[in-house]
Amino acid sequence: MSLGEGIRARAFPRRAARPAWIERDWALVGLAVLHVLAYCSFFVVMHLRSRSWAPGQVLDPLDGYWRWFYQTLFSEEQVMASRRSMEAAAHPFLMLASVALISVVYLLLLRLFRRAQEPPPLRVLMSLAVLASIPLFLLPNLLSGDVYSYIAFGRVAVVHGGNPFIDPPSMFAVDPIYKWVNWKQVASVYGPGWIYPSIILTILVNSFNQHVITYVLAYKLLAFAMHLVNGWLIWKILGQWKPEQQGWGTALYLLSPLALIEFVGNAHNDVLMITFILLGVLFHLRGHWYWTITAFTLAVLTKWIALPLLPLYGLALLWDAGSWRERGWKTAGSLLIFASLCISLYRPYWEGSDTLKILFDAPPQQRLINSLGDVIATEVQYAMWRYGDWP
Repeated sequence: MSLGEGIRARAFPRRAARPAWIERDWALVGLAVLHVLAYCSFFVVMHLRSRSWAPGQVLDPLDGYWRWFYQTLFSEEQVMASRRSMEAAAHPFLMLASVALISVVYLLLLRLFRRAQEPPPLRVLMSLAVLASIPLFLLPNLLSGDVYSYIAFGRVAVVHGGNPFIDPPSMFAVDPIYKWVNWKQVASVYGPGWIYPSIILTILVNSFNQHVITYVLAYKLLAFAMHLVNGWLIWKILGQWKPEQQGWGTALYLLSPLALIEFVGNAHNDVLMITFILLGVLFHLRGHWYWTITAFTLAVLTKWIALPLLPLYGLALLWDAGSWRERGWKTAGSLLIFASLCISLYRPYWEGSDTLKILFDAPPQQRLINSLGDVIATEVQYAMWRYGDWP
């Protein structure tokens, strides 16, 4: 090597090798950046109280951050404006713009993955989900207050020694979490498939820090972990069922704005129900029908909305059975698995028919909550009240 070559080599060292997927597709890198920025825009909009249904708590202790935010992005009056005030008139459009941006980037990512000559590695999809989740972990407000009910049910069992299936949070009004709970008079409408994880999480949080922020972050972290597990399960299912759609199909769920916002942002427990359902599908593909029944039963015991899965899958088992004898023992085996799990998981809290009474008396069973009809009815009522025609 000549002296000049040596000087150039020392002055301009060789750049580190980039990951292969970055070298192969810069479009993916650009969309990944837009993906994160889109969720950051949602994070900013969720500072507005008019767009939320419950406080997120996470940023509340950071006084310096809020002073900076009020001076830089939105004033305190804009942030605190009530839903129907003039100050909040433009807030729905900001929310729609943010969600539209997230959706457009999501569709562009799906288009890129579907047209790619080879599927994206699972680690790339997981990384994109993780990046989008960071601003969702820190949301200052939430679109749902259900997480506070989850916290309350866990504390009813662990802290107060009550029965979460019978005792509503209002029985323990001295609890510091109580003021954040929306459905104060309603016991758990969720089954033991969710209550037991809540109990475990409550024990872990109580051993560390019982502050409400710790609880909220813990439930978000649980939902985030289950979301990644679901992505991995879909990857496995499609790899065995439709390998040509493995990458695109996994991205369809893993990067879904609805899934990320509802699970990571709002910590909804539907994610655990989906985990059990996907486990059941994977077990079915591997020929383990009894484990599928087990997984589907756990999904039902998490949220009862999954109940139709069991009879539908039972019919599929009977259809595929080669003889009446096989149909008979599969039917008996399925009923035994279902009954055993229900009895064993409910037994510690069983107090007769009162244990299941809430499933028929809860507000969601009596009203069109969070439905299109509910939205229309609410707006009609408000209009009638506003113009003096309310009866």
